[in-house]
Amino acid sequence: MSDAPFIPWPSDVDSVLHMFSYVCGMAAHDDDLPYRVDVRDDKDTHIEEIIALTSDYATAKSAYEEAVKRRPGRFITLREKARVIQSTRRN
Repeated sequence: MSDAPFIPWPSDVDSVLHMFSYVCGMAAHDDDLPYRVDVRDDKDTHIEEIIALTSDYATAKSAYEEAVKRRPGRFITLREKARVIQSTRRN
């Protein structure tokens, strides 16, 4: 039997952040993970997929570049909190 504590499967992003904080000693708050890479719907009203949440810009930039390669034609953003740093959307 493992000595590791039982952690239920998370149902939302906040639970995931809490789970990683507890298990890995990583950041536990949204302020600690300011960079996000996500796939958004065509109208930019909903996030369809969160690809990366990180405190490191280089990691976020790499995740963004890889997401663009693997999801051609999709609306992908790299954000620092609410600020859009880079996006595949063409206006």
